[in-house]
Amino acid sequence: LASIDKSVDSLLCITYGNNMFIAAGEGGSLCYSADGINWTVSGNLPTSINCCDIIYGKKKFIVTTQRNPYYSKNGIEWEQIKNDLFTSTLGEYQIAYGTIQ
Repeated sequence: LASIDKSVDSLLCITYGNNMFIAAGEGGSLCYSADGINWTVSGNLPTSINCCDIIYGKKKFIVTTQRNPYYSKNGIEWEQIKNDLFTSTLGEYQIAYGTIQ
């Protein structure tokens, strides 16, 4: 991740989906890469939040934060998921996606 702009805060998690890598971290930082070497800063998350986890499933990226989760269809533009389940600001949320066989 050496090619990322120095203004990006610490990245804490990474996922791969839809032929791209997405990395997320402190200060609402989000970056994307097609090859895992060259990275571009993206996202429109508030800088007052930290990203906790990120996944890809059902053609969407989901990032959890200390407040609310966000989703993106392309890994570049993000929208908040509004849901009463995510009203706590007391902890960090982890997320997983998969099928039990």
